[in-house]
Amino acid sequence: SVFTSSSLRDDQSRTQWIELLQSAYLTILDSAEAVTSQSPPDSQAFVNVLVSLGSIQLSALESVTATENLIQKAVAVFQSALDSNDQQVRLRAVQTIIPIFSSSNRTVGTYFISCLAPLIVKLIETVSPVSDADVSLVKECVTALESLLVVCEESNRVQLLGGVLPLLVDLIGSTSTVVSGFSLDKLKAIGPRYPQPFKDVVGSSVELKQRLEKALKSSQASASGGSAAG
Repeated sequence: SVFTSSSLRDDQSRTQWIELLQSAYLTILDSAEAVTSQSPPDSQAFVNVLVSLGSIQLSALESVTATENLIQKAVAVFQSALDSNDQQVRLRAVQTIIPIFSSSNRTVGTYFISCLAPLIVKLIETVSPVSDADVSLVKECVTALESLLVVCEESNRVQLLGGVLPLLVDLIGSTSTVVSGFSLDKLKAIGPRYPQPFKDVVGSSVELKQRLEKALKSSQASASGGSAAG
């Protein structure tokens, strides 16, 4: 890839290459803005833009992509995607964002998290998992939040879990058995992985503890009912 050219490691040409690549990336971002400004945007063109931007974010050096102007433009494209009414676009946006959240380019990753994580939470809270596309979107959103638990500082994990756990508890009660089971599995994995933060969060809220217990009992009852019916 031109964004990982060996010229970037050559002290004599490094500065010129960075400027050249930033100019090329800016051109791509401007093209992306042209796609998002259409009413409505072409779905496949929008998806292609997201894939391209994600690939660049993951492969390019931080010195190329981490300027304030470029980060803001890239984030704006993903914000438009998450706000889209097109389920395919929203799904691809979340799928593309997940590895960026976890990338080694922490300047970009942190900025993406601060701007886009709230929108992903909003999707979880507002999307009713009725169709297969809805279910896939909610599952990817949950996976995105789970990835934040991995990359966040230890000191911030309790606070983050305090936001993630109530969402998972609500989803366990979803009318979609797929979403319910998926969320339950995630909850069961998070507890052993982060035992003390998990205990701190649940122990600090009587309401959350009661909701969790109710959700688990309801899930167990549904599973038992399904087994009996089989």
